[in-house]
Amino acid sequence: MTSYTAWEKYDVDEAMKRLEEEEKKEEKRKEEIKYEKKKDGVVEDACDSAQVLATKAALAALKAKKSLRKKFSKSNLHAENEPFDKVNELEKQADLLTRKSALIQVAMTKRAEGNTLLAKNNTTQAIELFKSIVQAMDELDQVIILLEKTEVALEKNEAAENAIKPCTEHESHGCGCHDKEETPPAPVLKPLPKSHDVKGVATMLRIDALMGLGKCALERCHYAAASEYFRDVLLLDGNHLEAWKLRGSAFLSMGAPLIATLHLNKVVILEGTDAGEGSKLLAEVENDIVNDPKPEDEMYNVALRYLQRQSYREILERIILLRKEADVIMVEGFYLYSNIKYQAILSTLNELKWQNPVLNELRVACHSNIASGLVEMKKQYQKAIHHIQTALELDPDNPSLIFRLGQCYRQTHQFDLATKTLHIALEKLNAVSSSTDASRMMIKEEIERNAFDQSELDPVYIKQQTLP
Repeated sequence: MTSYTAWEKYDVDEAMKRLEEEEKKEEKRKEEIKYEKKKDGVVEDACDSAQVLATKAALAALKAKKSLRKKFSKSNLHAENEPFDKVNELEKQADLLTRKSALIQVAMTKRAEGNTLLAKNNTTQAIELFKSIVQAMDELDQVIILLEKTEVALEKNEAAENAIKPCTEHESHGCGCHDKEETPPAPVLKPLPKSHDVKGVATMLRIDALMGLGKCALERCHYAAASEYFRDVLLLDGNHLEAWKLRGSAFLSMGAPLIATLHLNKVVILEGTDAGEGSKLLAEVENDIVNDPKPEDEMYNVALRYLQRQSYREILERIILLRKEADVIMVEGFYLYSNIKYQAILSTLNELKWQNPVLNELRVACHSNIASGLVEMKKQYQKAIHHIQTALELDPDNPSLIFRLGQCYRQTHQFDLATKTLHIALEKLNAVSSSTDASRMMIKEEIERNAFDQSELDPVYIKQQTLP
């Protein structure tokens, strides 16, 4: 028997609140299931429609071929004299529509298989299936372009065939040309619907595949890859709520909570309520940022521990993953997070003392990116100079690094050194066969900028210029 003391401790309002939340979650889950069924219906209809249209186009091609034979047998002309090969165009249309139907069918089947495998955490096979869907949609995009060209050509030809010649008779003779309300004659062949409708289906299937790839990447703790897949989804559908939420969680797992909050803010806006799941997640992340901020040293140690593995292979695999995370975060403009990861990679490589051309390239990239972050984030040019010089010890002929060094010299008012360095960068760039005029122009503009700054800010140079 329940005691009164227990009842007094029981918070009815809190229990009701939890119950309402559970009901909302269940309702949302049912809506998602219903939505997925509708999506499947749309795709199936598009596939069936493509099959029907392919059959119609094939029949239209046969009719046109038969009509062409009759025409040329009566006029004793040859088909080669026909300016527009309608039969060939209709046959091409039928082939394209058949291909369109097949691609949609392949995507439907593999999407279902991929989702099943993902639910069973079999990410390796699921990834292959989702990637094949993306490839199928790439091909479908090309098919749609060709279909549109074919439809335009057929429509132009049909308009030319059905053009009404002006009547020269002045009295009504039953042709209808003197009637007040003119009605155009019905076309012999009904024009097929345009293929524009399948673009939406192709985009939807592509988004589903990219979401599947992103979820697989999350399951495998490949957070940088996951964020890139979800980014591709958002480029196709900027209001895809799940993509915003999962991309935010990927950045949170990468140790970049500030980027996560930007994504979760978007989730809150899309949910349209402060009581949704996005608001709760956002409040939790913001609470951690305010009440439990992670100092740089702690973040650096976390990155170092992540790279400490038993075997060299595991260490290399984690270095690659951490480098990808740093690259993605750097692109987002949060250099504090990315620089910490780059520095952890450099420290690990230096501790192991591995010497390898590929690893040296990685060292150069890390030093270069750290320098960029220092300049963009804190304008710490002296530290940036140190990292660039270290990178140049490994890659002394790199014109990009030399150019950046020249920029840093200008910013620290070492104008003579900047002039010399920038001219070396231009020489190194001219020696590269793949260099562009735009790159040369950028260096030349920096040389001019350095000369101007020196004329305005260098007292020794200014004094020399004023002497007779």
